[in-house]
Amino acid sequence: MSKRLFFLFAGLLCGQLAMAQDDIVVQSVSGKALYYAPQESKAQNVYPGLRMSSSGKVRCQSGATVKLLQNGEIFTVKGSKLFVLSELSQQSKSGSNVGFMGRFSKFLSGSMKETKNEKELEKNHRRYMEKAKAGIGGFSEKTYPIQTSLLYQGTLGVSPVTFRWSGALPGEVCRFQLSRKADGQVLAMALTLDSLFTINLSQLALAPGVACEWMLIEDKTGEAKSAKMSFVYDPATAGKVLADLRNLKDFQNASPAEQALMEAYTLEEAGLFYDAAMTYAAAAKSDAGNLLVRDTQAAFLSRMGLLEDAKALLRR
Repeated sequence: MSKRLFFLFAGLLCGQLAMAQDDIVVQSVSGKALYYAPQESKAQNVYPGLRMSSSGKVRCQSGATVKLLQNGEIFTVKGSKLFVLSELSQQSKSGSNVGFMGRFSKFLSGSMKETKNEKELEKNHRRYMEKAKAGIGGFSEKTYPIQTSLLYQGTLGVSPVTFRWSGALPGEVCRFQLSRKADGQVLAMALTLDSLFTINLSQLALAPGVACEWMLIEDKTGEAKSAKMSFVYDPATAGKVLADLRNLKDFQNASPAEQALMEAYTLEEAGLFYDAAMTYAAAAKSDAGNLLVRDTQAAFLSRMGLLEDAKALLRR
């Protein structure tokens, strides 16, 4: 092998190794800490969502504490000594690797990997949509002109709910129809020129646990313009799952941003996708500079079928 080819392959290998090592993310920081990136002379402030290279270094100042996430594990760095991130795996892990914290840390780590760049975001979006088409109602192989997302499947209890869709032609009148799944009885119906419709489910004659379907219909012909989307109405579920979460010491000891992500994760895990979306939106509004919240929200949107919304978040 010529020297030129050797250096080319060596350079590519080093580049791949460097990319593989860039899997450390700041989960939270208390106080001020500095990150020294490799090949950079100036340090930068540490903030939630900062992606670090394992070849970099961190120094905490004035009693600061940094919580780092690497491959589904949580580590804590503190003290004024310059810490080399390549030695992170030698540190004792923070929190339990089983139970809720084990699942949550893996969820966070996975979300950050899925949003590393748009290519990863698109790849994981396709993977989630293939699973959705294979096993979730509302994503059949048939193509409809109007599309919606997975936000309105699972369990809905929060009111009011704003149903959204895309693909309607400008000025097109669509009939929004909500029915009881068991017997097809229409519970609510409206003609709309818009691409959204808001309804207060608590004002309908719905008993908890009732399965419902909604779809968009061509008003004149009665032709289906979208697939049927199914959900179960249960206004008490979100309160129950969040009450259990808030009793955990790990939740009580977390920062406000971490608590919001724990709530969003728990709601999604329980099939409360719309509630999770609202929790992400509230967290993003109250902590606009938190990139951990931004990127985790983008990963969630891609799982729900909202790829362009997810891309728009990452571009901010």
